[in-house]
Amino acid sequence: MSDVLPPGINTTSPFKFYASSGDEKEWLPFTKIKDYTNAFIVQEGKLLLGYKKRGFGQGKLAVSTIRFWFYPD
Repeated sequence: MSDVLPPGINTTSPFKFYASSGDEKEWLPFTKIKDYTNAFIVQEGKLLLGYKKRGFGQGKLAVSTIRFWFYPD
């Protein structure tokens, strides 16, 4: 296993190495971080679900979230 971690990963403690390839290439620089918070809609112990109309998981029930983006000044 390469001793160089991917950008954004600081530790390997919860991860287990299985296989690798492309170790001869450098990682692309990790320069932009996008911070956001998900808000889950819960009322009386019930979680709001929505029906996926398009994209990955189309036709399935999914947790509805409100996403807030924070852009640092």
